[in-house]
Amino acid sequence: MPLLTLSEDDIPLVIRALEHYNAYLVATQRNDARYTVLAERLKRKGPEREETSGIKSGQKAMHRQRR
Repeated sequence: MPLLTLSEDDIPLVIRALEHYNAYLVATQRNDARYTVLAERLKRKGPEREETSGIKSGQKAMHRQRR
């Protein structure tokens, strides 16, 4: 069951917002790759959007680095 339901028309807007926020974070030297990872996942179609183990492990690694 998805936590958030978006129409196909809304997905490009969310992707663009994530990319803009990521650019802001980079410009202010507060990099956080989670926004880029989510934008890349949303660019995929259908079931391919589902989180993969590679993405999960990457997020865990990023979380450990911020501690």
